[in-house]
Amino acid sequence: MFPKGISQICADLVDGSSLVREWYELRSRLGLAELQVADEAAMIDDRDATIRSMTAMIDDRDAAIRSMTAMIDERDSRISQMQAAESELRVRVDASVNHDS
Repeated sequence: MFPKGISQICADLVDGSSLVREWYELRSRLGLAELQVADEAAMIDDRDATIRSMTAMIDDRDAAIRSMTAMIDERDSRISQMQAAESELRVRVDASVNHDS
């Protein structure tokens, strides 16, 4: 009935011995374990994607902060220039008023 080279265990499995039930039970457990591993891998992938997304949002926020800091620095520089120009103008006005007196 079986080709040459097939062991008696294989023959017993095919014939429906108790090993068949054990094999199916083990296969079922293995299948469940494979599903659990696949589910856990999917959860890890989802978590990694969430972490990448959060990291990108943090990077975007940091870039926005750097941009705002640069704008504030530029504004402060303009204010300093305007204050220097105002001081120079006051000196000229004071000198002109004192000269005319």
